[in-house]
Amino acid sequence: MKAINHSNKKTSIIIIYIIIGLACYLIILFILLSFFINGFTDKFGNYGDYINGFAMPIITLFGVFMAYKAFLSQSEQLKLQQKEALKQRIENIFFQLLNCYTNIVSNMRCEDNNIIINGKEYFEKLYNKLICLYSEEDHLSEDKTKLLMAWRRLNDVEKGQLSHYYRNLYQIFKWVYQQRENIPMEEQEELIDLIKAQLSTYEISLLYFNIEYFGANDFKEILNFYNFFPSDGESIIQQFKNHVALFEKKR
Repeated sequence: MKAINHSNKKTSIIIIYIIIGLACYLIILFILLSFFINGFTDKFGNYGDYINGFAMPIITLFGVFMAYKAFLSQSEQLKLQQKEALKQRIENIFFQLLNCYTNIVSNMRCEDNNIIINGKEYFEKLYNKLICLYSEEDHLSEDKTKLLMAWRRLNDVEKGQLSHYYRNLYQIFKWVYQQRENIPMEEQEELIDLIKAQLSTYEISLLYFNIEYFGANDFKEILNFYNFFPSDGESIIQQFKNHVALFEKKR
């Protein structure tokens, strides 16, 4: 916007100089011709016709130029308005999806010793339950297989809530990804960071496990496109193993 305003200002200055130059030129021409035809009043009328015939094409061209400039300015303004309207629409839908996510999280719940756990604490409880289920798979030797079996058992119990939660979360990321031709990468990353800021550490870890074993392939591709998981998830897995080791040590 600043670049366009600067360009318009520069163009206006040039036009002013052109008008001043033409005016000076016509005045000087008038004085010179008046000097040479002084005393020839019968020819002075022809001189006026000469000036009129000389100036009118210039004035006409200047008018055409100003009309064309106004047309370009209106076109630029229209494009900016359309771009701003599209950006506003993208952001409105994004925040509607984000608000829907917030409502879903607030309604997620489970019981622990007759105590209702809901909201963000629900995911902490889910994460700790996954650790417990993982430790029970000690008959398996491969870590990835143990994690897969543990996550399947957890998903069987919480599938009703988790599937609804992940479908909504997927739609938020998908919406941002679909607008990559309409908004610059910097603004896309800002929206992704805004989503990430809403997720707890437990949610991010569980999201990683979900897309690795149950998530749609395009969900994983979208998250990888924005480098959502640090170190491609290695830090999440290592942190999970550290928590498992701590749990088994206390057991």
